[in-house]
Amino acid sequence: MFHINRASSTPLHVQLEEQIHFGIHSGQLAPGTRLPPVRALAGQLSLNTNTVVRVYRDLQSSGYLVMERGAGTSVAPRPPGPPLDRADLKKIRCKTKRLVRLCQDAGMTLGELTQLTEGVWRE
Repeated sequence: MFHINRASSTPLHVQLEEQIHFGIHSGQLAPGTRLPPVRALAGQLSLNTNTVVRVYRDLQSSGYLVMERGAGTSVAPRPPGPPLDRADLKKIRCKTKRLVRLCQDAGMTLGELTQLTEGVWRE
């Protein structure tokens, strides 16, 4: 479900946090959905367990996750902010596909597209 791009300039913990955040806002991670245990996710992504703990704690303090000893970590019953509207998500996905095709036709690599996107995002 989650993946880490080690070639990206985005720190690993930020990549994971953004993916969980997007999963919640896109509806892929509904309220109450259990997330993988820290050690399991760290092993799956080849991350330090402290990195996953940090992400889970940051998202808990922001109101997106609930961490309960013995019960694990799950999406909060009412995460902050409205979820993305399905129509908006569909439009974003369609435009992203067009952008990817344009970049592929121009001979760009995924790494170059990622750098371009990160640069535009920061502007």
